[in-house]
Amino acid sequence: MSLTLNDSIAINQIADAIYRFFPGTPHPHGAKHLSFPAIAQELGLGSFWIGGSKRPAIIRLLEHTLIHKRSSFCWLMIEVVRRGIEKCNNSTPVTREEVESLNKAILAVSFNLAARQN
Repeated sequence: MSLTLNDSIAINQIADAIYRFFPGTPHPHGAKHLSFPAIAQELGLGSFWIGGSKRPAIIRLLEHTLIHKRSSFCWLMIEVVRRGIEKCNNSTPVTREEVESLNKAILAVSFNLAARQN
């Protein structure tokens, strides 16, 4: 399966929305579980995280999850938001508006976070 142009646009919007949530590489003395590579690894998507420049790495993680492990995409998004809320809580909290905007982009790739939270 390949991605449509609309999928690619949505992936870029999702990447922009979640970019600030975590570092691309966890701080050596920080909470390692609060990073993109840790979440990817825990969900069995570790091979999709290439590291390096963060935005391209996020886009690759999202694209490859959609293409190769579509059933894990929603769980990836839920974990990113859940841990993003935890990570950002002390600095600049994740807002309802951010989550709603993220969910709109996720809807564009045929998923809905609100429907999967239970």
